[in-house]
Amino acid sequence: MTADDLKQFCADREDPRPYLRQPWTRDGYTWATNGHIIIRVPVIDGIPDCPNSRDGVLLFSQQKEPIDWIPVPAVEPTKTEDCENCDGTGTHECSCGTEHDCGECDGMGKVESKPQAIKVGNAFFADHYLRLIAGWEIAPNGPTDPTWIRKGDALGLLMPMRP
Repeated sequence: MTADDLKQFCADREDPRPYLRQPWTRDGYTWATNGHIIIRVPVIDGIPDCPNSRDGVLLFSQQKEPIDWIPVPAVEPTKTEDCENCDGTGTHECSCGTEHDCGECDGMGKVESKPQAIKVGNAFFADHYLRLIAGWEIAPNGPTDPTWIRKGDALGLLMPMRP
């Protein structure tokens, strides 16, 4: 896994926690998280530590050992719907009477549908995370416990959706 591959598991630029927006290296691994999913891989050269980031080793050590690994189920592609802010027009009239690109959909008129809960084992997971880890294996730990995921030398944890 490359640094660019790992960045897909980081928080986006909108996240108020800047320390989650980039991978970091600590304790013999390079890590990435957005707060819902955390991945570790062997050290990727050139990625420094970030002192504010989670202690991944501690987090992993606090979880139950995985029992049954199963393939991550296939999930339908992301669906879009009309933006509620601009009614699908892509534009929005401001208080001065001028039309501008809608800030909610970036002028596209469409937004991604709300996350759907997909049942895997005894837990539910957001469909967009299951799409992100397509081709991986998953070992559900329970309806509310972090769940192990793996692919090759990448190992991680994914939080289920709350019931």
